[in-house]
Amino acid sequence: MSLAKVLGDFKADVAQCGTLILHVQQKDARGKSILPLIDQKQVVVASFLNMSIAWENFLGNSLSEFMVGSKTLRGKKPVRYVAPTSRAKAREMILAGRRYFDYLDVNLVRTVCQMYFRTGYPYYSPISGSFLQLSDLKTMRNFAAHVTSTTRASLSSVTQRVFSAPQPGMDLYKFLIASDPASTGTIFLSYQSRLIVTAELIANG
Repeated sequence: MSLAKVLGDFKADVAQCGTLILHVQQKDARGKSILPLIDQKQVVVASFLNMSIAWENFLGNSLSEFMVGSKTLRGKKPVRYVAPTSRAKAREMILAGRRYFDYLDVNLVRTVCQMYFRTGYPYYSPISGSFLQLSDLKTMRNFAAHVTSTTRASLSSVTQRVFSAPQPGMDLYKFLIASDPASTGTIFLSYQSRLIVTAELIANG
């Protein structure tokens, strides 16, 4: 798989997630939601999870591309400290005996990139620049997977930071569809845009 395809697939997957949210929030001629609220909640949260998975896939696939010697889309070749003989071997190297590699763990990803490439290029700077938003991604993913007092408290910390004030009772669905005080769109769209920009910076080098 070429790096251009890796980036293209990621952007297409992320765009589809946004499209699903737009569709589920459609209203009829009387201004009433077509789908019941419970369906809207499930689709919005599922779309967010799919976007998170798309980001993980982008990181895993692009890492394996660069590890076998691929150049960035602008033609620069990262200096490698590893030389796997295939993409499959590269993925095995990333796992390093683990059953699962958590691509939403920002510190882990940065550490691995610094181990495999000089200065962590082309990952370290773009990922560091989006550190807060990428960390939020994991917090939200954990809340969606398991609603506990711990994940609820973590999500509350994110919502309070974003809105500069406590947001009692705000769950993941309400957070994602809320208007972002720092932009003209929703919170979901802000995270979507940040992921796309970060992926493009990595792929372009």
